[in-house]
Amino acid sequence: FVWLFKGILLPFVAGIAIAYFLDPLADRMERVGIGRGLAAILSLLLFLLLAVLFLLLLVPIVQTQVAELSERLPGIVKAVQDALTALLAHLKTVLTPEDYEHLRGALPPLARRPPGHA
Repeated sequence: FVWLFKGILLPFVAGIAIAYFLDPLADRMERVGIGRGLAAILSLLLFLLLAVLFLLLLVPIVQTQVAELSERLPGIVKAVQDALTALLAHLKTVLTPEDYEHLRGALPPLARRPPGHA
């Protein structure tokens, strides 16, 4: 049941979790003399303000990291391809020709290039 309705249940579970964590704040405001309704609204507004501030701080950091990853990704891919090419060259010397061809047949097309080809 839960797996079937997981897309529908997520907002409700998130709402319950937020209410659970904001309830003590509303209780404190109520003890100070603020009505329960106003305390609930104030705690929600405080939560939303903190969430927006968190996103305003987080988005630029993630954006910078994604840009840096996109710049480094070709080098990372090239390093992995070089390492795999070296590994295949080593395996060619260690494995029998039948085993080596079986291994090459199991690899995706990009990895099947002979050693030394880019």
